[in-house]
Amino acid sequence: MSRPALCLLALLGAAGCSSDVAVGKIEAEVSVTPGFTDLGVHPVGTALDTALTLTAQDADVKVLAVDVYNAEGEAFSLATDPLPTIPNGGTAELLIGWEATEPGRSWTQVTIVHQAGEHVVELRGEAGQPAARVYPPLVDFGRVPAGDSASELVTVENIGQLDLPIDAATFDNTAFSTAEALPLSVAPGESLDLVVTFSPADDDAASATVVLDLGDWIDPGSVALRGNDCSAGGGGSFDADGDGFSWCASDCDDDRDDVSPGAAEVCDGVDNDCDGVTNEGTECFDDDGDGATEADGDCNDADSAVGPDATEDYSNGVDDDCDGVVDHGQTDSDGDGYIEAAGDCNEGNGDIFPGAPELPNGLDDDCDGVVDEGTTAYDDDGDGFTEVGGDCDDSAPGVYPGATETADWIDQDCDGTVDEGTAAYDDDGDGFTENGGDCDDTDSAVSPAATEIASNGVDDDCDVSTAD
Repeated sequence: MSRPALCLLALLGAAGCSSDVAVGKIEAEVSVTPGFTDLGVHPVGTALDTALTLTAQDADVKVLAVDVYNAEGEAFSLATDPLPTIPNGGTAELLIGWEATEPGRSWTQVTIVHQAGEHVVELRGEAGQPAARVYPPLVDFGRVPAGDSASELVTVENIGQLDLPIDAATFDNTAFSTAEALPLSVAPGESLDLVVTFSPADDDAASATVVLDLGDWIDPGSVALRGNDCSAGGGGSFDADGDGFSWCASDCDDDRDDVSPGAAEVCDGVDNDCDGVTNEGTECFDDDGDGATEADGDCNDADSAVGPDATEDYSNGVDDDCDGVVDHGQTDSDGDGYIEAAGDCNEGNGDIFPGAPELPNGLDDDCDGVVDEGTTAYDDDGDGFTEVGGDCDDSAPGVYPGATETADWIDQDCDGTVDEGTAAYDDDGDGFTENGGDCDDTDSAVSPAATEIASNGVDDDCDVSTAD
């Protein structure tokens, strides 16, 4: 027999459950509503009262005892003191308190003993806790020049039953930030993308961690951040212009595919070959240092004794002052400033003379006995390939189509991808190379940022242990 039933028997037998309670059963009708209450899901830490309404007919009825039996959890309790008397034809309330101190369901059976008998009602509730997934575990911004900015997304997914707060985002490096107006809230089943920005003050490698404050009942979500880090990033992520040279391999302008070490210098005011000198070897550059370029009228910019301001030597067969007349009026039939006696190897072509720029045309333009040297049609590095034949760096004999790729930030095999298949390339696309600590670069689920899965026999997080 239940404790309330025993108490009721004692009351009806004139032996009270407490010294100040009148005894004796009366003829009356009592109803209690609601008979069942579902409080729903509330955050851990919630405290609330729910009312049970007692109605009496035919007499005043005193509530003698209330037993709150917590069948699941310990969240429910009686919140009314003293116990009420229900007036004839009127109502009285009993308050049942519920306080969710830990996650989970709670259920109670409330037995109300009164002078007309007893009633049993049930209540239940659930204390919920937010749950979240924050990804990716690592964001690599790649190459971002000093003074510029780049943005990537960090996703917060609500996988719980309650609204998920994002109260704050804390960065441990001021080069990384977010402009999101926090706090924000994410509904259950929804996700939110936070825009994270990398704004470096210099070209040094930078790393950071962003920690997200997701409320009191969930561990903070954190994401590793890095940028300009040649030691850990995949080779391709630093070759923005696809010219076969990454910023890590001294590409001085990784936004232009016509600028890289060994590229052809052109007359554009840009250091095309990344050697620190602009326009050398073009008609805009004073190659011989005599103060005049070909664009200024220097008819042989390989000879400092020849130029618009030079003095004519009437015995050498050369147009020293570039006025179109050789010595004492000797005929220069092609008008290139040289006659045959001065080394012009083709007096019928004004583009061919000693010191002329060599072109990829199958001709000895500069009359040095070698055809096409220094052009895209000449194998400058002797590796068997010209630039026309696909050699992406004809100044390096180890770079040509089909060459073996090595971990040096250079596209050795001229296929447009840097360092693929080496320890410096992120083969599985998880944000880590073998050099950066990836112990299985064929599996994107394995990396230093992965979560260890117990009992799968795999070192998921690359810490040399397969244990959780």
